Amino acid sequence: MGPFGQPDKEAATARARATADLHRKWKAGAP
Repeated sequence: MGPFGQPDKEAATARARATADLHRKWKAGAP
């Protein structure tokens, strides 16, 4: 969240992208 309680769109986008990438890698490595 930003300093005024608003979501930081850039941070949220980066977090979502990183999460999706991690999930993709996990799925690729999952049995």
